[in-house]
Amino acid sequence: VHVFKPEDRAIVDKLIVVARSEAAYRDAFRAAPGGTAFAMDRLLILPPLAWEDLLPLFARANVRFEYGMRTADAVVVTEEP
Repeated sequence: VHVFKPEDRAIVDKLIVVARSEAAYRDAFRAAPGGTAFAMDRLLILPPLAWEDLLPLFARANVRFEYGMRTADAVVVTEEP
């Protein structure tokens, strides 16, 4: 039903890999006492190692990040703080 451009599909595929690898951690924290911090099923935590692969993909694709009331229409890589 849905078709992705190749650059978008590369991001989706990488996010699927991250989600699958993080599922065990989320499940473990949910089962632990006080482990409600990961209860938001729509939240995907990107570990630092995932950024190594994702950052170049985001730079090539037309992406938009939304978090709460904040949005970013592009990924900009800089050495500035």
